[in-house]
Amino acid sequence: MGKGQGGVEFLVCNDTSAAPFTIWLNGKNYNTWLKMMCLHVSGQGKRGYLIGKVAQVEEHASGFDSWCIEESIFKGWLIKTMEPDLVELFLDLPTGKDV
Repeated sequence: MGKGQGGVEFLVCNDTSAAPFTIWLNGKNYNTWLKMMCLHVSGQGKRGYLIGKVAQVEEHASGFDSWCIEESIFKGWLIKTMEPDLVELFLDLPTGKDV
C-alpha cells in the first residue's frame, strides 16, 4: 500500500497473471488466440509447459504437488480464455499441453 496525493491509499500489483484477457477462443480465431496465449504464457515464465519441456512429474515424486500447481495455472489460462461451448471439449484433457 502507498499514499498518493490527498492521502488516498493505493495498491500496486505486479501480478499480471490475472490481467483481463480480451481474446476469447471461439473456433474462428485460433491463430490470433494462440499468438496472444504464447505472449502471455512466455511472459509469465511458463513457456516450458506450452512446448512440452516441462515433463509431468510422477504422482509419488517429491515435486508432484509443485508441478500440479504450475500445470493448473497454465491449463487454467488456456481454458479461461475460451468461449463456454469450447471449454467442455478441452476441460477433461490431462495437461495444458494436451489442450
